[in-house]
Amino acid sequence: MNERFPKPTELQLENLGSGCFVQINDAQTCYWVEIDGEDEGKLTGMTHPELGDEQCRACESKPSRVQFSRDQVKYVGCDRFCFC
Repeated sequence: MNERFPKPTELQLENLGSGCFVQINDAQTCYWVEIDGEDEGKLTGMTHPELGDEQCRACESKPSRVQFSRDQVKYVGCDRFCFC
């Protein structure tokens, strides 16, 4: 468990929106995303590779636009990167 960031509750996942920072993990990488909208049930945002650390290092060095579902959110950046 990553003690620096809280695992999202169901209520937090439902209330995610613009300005929230979340950590997304998929089969190949881990990255932080600043949410900026929602499109057809998927959240959208820009990655922030500068927020990576030894536990979560993005493979891309430049920010990129991504789309993801709420169930891909592993951690929320509340109280560190944003206020949820």
